[in-house]
Amino acid sequence: MPSGSRRLLGRSGHRWRGRHRVGVRLLPRDRPREHAEEVALAQLPQGDPRLAGATIYSTLEPCSQRSASRTPCAYRILEAGIPRVVIAWREPSLFVDDCVGYEQLVEAGVTVVELPELAAAAKATNSHLPGLGEEGSR
Repeated sequence: MPSGSRRLLGRSGHRWRGRHRVGVRLLPRDRPREHAEEVALAQLPQGDPRLAGATIYSTLEPCSQRSASRTPCAYRILEAGIPRVVIAWREPSLFVDDCVGYEQLVEAGVTVVELPELAAAAKATNSHLPGLGEEGSR
């Protein structure tokens, strides 16, 4: 999550069943349900002024609802005041029926950039997710 000064403010990666990815810090084993945005934002103090110039880069669209009693990532991004989000792929309906994180962010004035040319790479990175082989992209 770089800031306007191009400094890395937070970093995370989603870990599932112990799979490793190059260049991504894995989540502790006792926190496997936390999303990457959630962990990256937790590394900073609430209200950190650098977030006003930050960009979140994510393989998947930030979630708009959670099956667990946790705050959705789209809401966390809005709450943090981050003005720009870059994604490679809209979230498929593997976990929730209709993810509208993209729409929520745009509606609130956040610039959301989708890079469909990176969708295949994002799918490959997330191939460990159950059901992904049968799921098409949106």
